[in-house]
Amino acid sequence: MSGFAIFTVIGGAACTAGVKATGTGSGGHAGTASTGSGGTAGTTSGTGQGGTGAVVLTGTGGANPDAAACQQSDVKFAALNPTVFILVDRSGSEFDPGTTTFVKLRPAVEQVVAQLEGQVRFGLGSFVGDHSSGVCALNYQSVPIALNNSAAIKTAYDGWGALQPPGKADTPAVEAIPMVRAALQADTGTGQKYMMIVTDSETDFCDDGNAVCPADAVTYMIQDMFSATPSIGTLIIGLPTSVSPIATSVLQNFANAGVGQPVAVPPTVATPLDIYYQCPGQGTAAGSDAWSSLFTAAGRTGMTSLATYSATGGNATVFTPSSVDTGKLVDQISMALAGVRSCTFDLSAAKIQVDVNKLGEAVVYLIDGTSSHDTIPLDTGNANGWDMTSPTELQLFGSWCDKLRAPATTDIRFNFPCDIIIDKPN
Repeated sequence: MSGFAIFTVIGGAACTAGVKATGTGSGGHAGTASTGSGGTAGTTSGTGQGGTGAVVLTGTGGANPDAAACQQSDVKFAALNPTVFILVDRSGSEFDPGTTTFVKLRPAVEQVVAQLEGQVRFGLGSFVGDHSSGVCALNYQSVPIALNNSAAIKTAYDGWGALQPPGKADTPAVEAIPMVRAALQADTGTGQKYMMIVTDSETDFCDDGNAVCPADAVTYMIQDMFSATPSIGTLIIGLPTSVSPIATSVLQNFANAGVGQPVAVPPTVATPLDIYYQCPGQGTAAGSDAWSSLFTAAGRTGMTSLATYSATGGNATVFTPSSVDTGKLVDQISMALAGVRSCTFDLSAAKIQVDVNKLGEAVVYLIDGTSSHDTIPLDTGNANGWDMTSPTELQLFGSWCDKLRAPATTDIRFNFPCDIIIDKPN
């Protein structure tokens, strides 16, 4: 993902004091100087990789709304940081000698997490089914969710590898996902929450049973997380595999479930009834009838599947690198996370608020890698543009939210003249 900084520039005619506007983000674009009629040039400061940038404007008056500032204070619209918990498959297939996917994936994840330091609240977990005791048990390790924890993630991730001593290593995602869900629900972040699964689709019940049944269970869990309050979305990084014949359809179903799109019946069965006939009794290697236990816990009745299926499925993106080359993995993970950029910006940390009756005087615009401006229309109908949803919260809607999240977009800027800004009540 390219650098992404957020700046607030507050200025207008007939103002006399100065304002320092700050922004934070990966890449840390510096602010740009402005001059106005009767004013002096502003000064810029910023750092690159560290992710901070600032612009200080001084002057008295001028037709350019960026030319002069109207209050002496630090003012910042801050994006509501999304939370992403990355769940990494650590099963035996990830350590096949021909690919060593786990080893190549690790630096890719660490690189992207470091690039988004301060923008996304990250957590990390790995899971594998361990048979060393004679009964398959989940081996799950994790790093708690936090805003600036790339160093902690790297330290933990670098210490994870194949099970030792080597042995059968399964993929019980149905046991790991509830732990991820609990961590996301307990997280105090106020932005949208996501689980990102990095897998080759070969999930199981810690056994070598019918592959349709654990896939049905994971699809159900992802659907249930999306429909929860608050909703938890799921992003899918599909690792290349030549082992499972249902890999493509399984990953597509996971991706569709993660964004609330319809999920197609798996190609190896005709109807949900077929799943019901095939799956009871699956998962006994883990000490219980795992599929039936989930069926009961979900409150399912009748002869049907755990997940909800439709005649045709959706088209949610499965982010699939063409190989396990680290560069290609970085590209796909970055593309997936570009879509979680928050479209909501908050002023609650500043001791000001916006007069929502004068929004027509403000300008909000996006900047791409060429520094060209793309002005966003004000849309109080909240369909396609920007609006203040409260005196301290600004949100982008429709295609403009999509454009903000596009990798080519590097900045969003807010230009609010003096008379729109009012003090917050004490």
